[in-house]
Amino acid sequence: MPLSDATLAGPLGDEIILLVPLPSDGGRGPDSDGGGPDSGDAQADGVPAGHVFAARLLDAQPVLESDRSGVRLSVGISAPAVGMVALSGALHEASSARRLAVLRGQTPISVVTSDEVASHELLLATVPRSVLRSFRERMLGPLLAYDQRHKAELVPTLREFLACSGSWNACAARMYVHVNTVRYRIRRIEELTGRDLSSLDDQVDFFLALRIR
Repeated sequence: MPLSDATLAGPLGDEIILLVPLPSDGGRGPDSDGGGPDSGDAQADGVPAGHVFAARLLDAQPVLESDRSGVRLSVGISAPAVGMVALSGALHEASSARRLAVLRGQTPISVVTSDEVASHELLLATVPRSVLRSFRERMLGPLLAYDQRHKAELVPTLREFLACSGSWNACAARMYVHVNTVRYRIRRIEELTGRDLSSLDDQVDFFLALRIR
């Protein structure tokens, strides 16, 4: 995957930063991230530069999959930054995208561009892993333990209930169970956690906890 001779690379903490110039006909300045667009066809067919570079990175997936060392690559790509003043913001953007790539990482190469970052995902990506694990344990720990002891399905039911926007009937239909079964499970969830699933605040907390891996 060729990069421009003008590409700059250097370590920053536990990250490696690449500053990759866009082609002169792109009309914009350099990218700042854990990777940037390559200089050959960054805007080919109207595809954003970050997506072009992401596709090039993902082309290397088979190589890492065959590597028994278990190397994993998480990359965040910022939007193009015009001028030196914009580099700081682009660096922060790319770093947040990279943390989201770590959270999503199910394959040897995980790449996230800045425009893929949804609001709640960005929030989770910027929180330290230790805090996320603690939050998830407080919210879901009692339910996971109950499911393991009783072969119940409280966590799957919670996930479907939230996906159905709190609709008992829709949740029951998706899980192929009676609506009273859903009601019983939701009440059990509330008893075990001390939360109220008719409350939007508690629904949001559960939703975020379920998004943490």
